Amino acid sequence: MNRLKYISIAAFFLVTSAALHGQSFTLDECIQLTLRNNESIKQSGLEVQKAEQTQKEAFTHYFPNVSATGLAMKANDYLVKGSIPEMNLPVYDGNPANLLNPTQFAYFPGASLNLLDYMNTASVVVTQPVFAGGQIYNGNRLARVGSEIVAERKNADTRDQLLITEKYYWTLAGLIAQRKTVSSYHELLISLRKDVAVAYENGLVEKSDLLKVDLKLNEVEVNSLALENGIESVQRALCQQTGMEWSAGIITVDSVGLVLPPENYYIDPDSSLKVRPEYIMLSKAIDAASLQKKIAVGKNLPAIAVGATGFWYDVMDNSQTNALAFASVSIPISDWWGGSHQIRQKSLDVEKAKSMLADNSQKLVMQQQVAFNKLREAWKRIKLADAAMTEATEHLKVVADNHKAGMVGVSDLLEAQALWQQGAQQMAGSGYNYLIELATYKSLSDIIANPKHE
Repeated sequence: MNRLKYISIAAFFLVTSAALHGQSFTLDECIQLTLRNNESIKQSGLEVQKAEQTQKEAFTHYFPNVSATGLAMKANDYLVKGSIPEMNLPVYDGNPANLLNPTQFAYFPGASLNLLDYMNTASVVVTQPVFAGGQIYNGNRLARVGSEIVAERKNADTRDQLLITEKYYWTLAGLIAQRKTVSSYHELLISLRKDVAVAYENGLVEKSDLLKVDLKLNEVEVNSLALENGIESVQRALCQQTGMEWSAGIITVDSVGLVLPPENYYIDPDSSLKVRPEYIMLSKAIDAASLQKKIAVGKNLPAIAVGATGFWYDVMDNSQTNALAFASVSIPISDWWGGSHQIRQKSLDVEKAKSMLADNSQKLVMQQQVAFNKLREAWKRIKLADAAMTEATEHLKVVADNHKAGMVGVSDLLEAQALWQQGAQQMAGSGYNYLIELATYKSLSDIIANPKHE
């Protein structure tokens, strides 16, 4: 019974001797690997970088708009071609009376006209917006809010991915602990079979008793195979989550250790609500909708800009430069008809964002409270599993003593051993299930999980 007691206590701890050849990892190491290698977190980081570039691009709208244009043209032939025929041109002799009836002429031999076979031009235009209805200012604010929303989304995704990692870790640790209980149960059955085989050879028991033990051994071997498959599946999932290369010998180092009751981790949902990424994103969605409304209003206001342009041209052997300054006022008169409806749409978007914040705030509070209730249930299961294990251990001792005394048969002993094995698995599993529920609750109440666990 000392051996049984030792096994029941050891079920709470991770047993590394089952896979000494494999790689061992602490929870903190897996978390660091997730932060470094997880593809979802990497993608979130890229989205943050994109948002930052969008914000920088919006800031450039404060600067003048500068454009330059150049043109160089050379034709195969003149673009303007013509000729003036030969003629006698009247010559004015100074007498007004002879204007209508000239008496002197000058001979003009005629000429050909060939114009414009090349052209070179260049110009630079600088335009500075003076007033654009607040579109530039509010556009920059909107880009900044968008960047903040993306950053909070990354925080939420990082939190969720770390939670997945921790769940995989404790699930694997629990399965490895169950492997130990199954192995211990298998050793008990092997020992029992040897005793029953000797008793059968001596004619003390029926062959059916030996077959019952063999059937139970077969059942345990099948369950053991299913358990190993489950361990491999979780190992692969943990490798994919953390970016590790797959290794069949991956084991966990951290164990249940000492855990505190749920009340030690309780955080009032209302007090932690406003620091949750989901709440922050919903709040900033209201700011974004309000800024979009202001931009829609600005599109219907006059736009004022000033600027200057300088140009140079070289045409027909004539080169000149010039410059001018200008001011422009643009009034979107026709846009006013549809603009009022667009502004109303944006106002409705603001109201919708406020409604979503109110609705989802209640859901976030409920989500955190439900997680705490599950944590309390997991704690209760630990207590129940501990009591059940104590009863199963005592029951197995009594039945084992009675079997040795010949007062009960093999079936009763097998049943008692099965109850003990079931209790041992529940005892080990309840501890790791509590850690999983604790990790879930901490992620929702914005508490940084401590891999060591108090």
